[in-house]
Amino acid sequence: MIEKIIKSSIEVKKSLLENKELHQTIFTIVDVVSKAFQNGNRVMFCGNGGSAADAQHLAAELSGRFYKDRKALPSEALHCNTSYLTAVANDYSYDVIYSRLIEGIGISGDVLIGLSTSGNSKNIINAFEAAKQIGMTTIAFTGTTGGNAGGNTEKRGGRIHRNTGGPVDVSKAQDTAGNYKKEHEKIQGIPVSIEVKRGHD
Repeated sequence: MIEKIIKSSIEVKKSLLENKELHQTIFTIVDVVSKAFQNGNRVMFCGNGGSAADAQHLAAELSGRFYKDRKALPSEALHCNTSYLTAVANDYSYDVIYSRLIEGIGISGDVLIGLSTSGNSKNIINAFEAAKQIGMTTIAFTGTTGGNAGGNTEKRGGRIHRNTGGPVDVSKAQDTAGNYKKEHEKIQGIPVSIEVKRGHD
């Protein structure tokens, strides 16, 4: 069992390494996020469970320090305010915890990166819808086929589909490709499937 899990993780990383189209998609995301920062906009992350942990980690690397000292970049994970999260989930629905926050703090030109291993998380999909209404760029980090989250973003290639890929595979792929930006200090965290939608395109 242990060997199977390790081999599965290795196969995901090999797929990432060999997919040149995905590499180009990474460059596209780097460009999108870099321009957002240059224009004074923010990058926000959202996810559930392990994906929420990944979202918080990625946001911390941008606003904190990654490999070298540089100016802090405006980035945050949307699930960290537990008072807000529990109030909205209780008063409205867990499905709107992120979309309502996007309505309150998102502005045109901001970037929303949603992480979902299934691609079907309702609160992530709703967040994408709210972000598009504002004019934000949405980027989906998902596993397998991309799920319904892909319908809320514009396909720009670079997809890897692993029908046997579970949450661990997706998370490890995010961690591996996430370290890609050592020299750029612009963005990290590339998953098994990526979708990008620019605001008002």
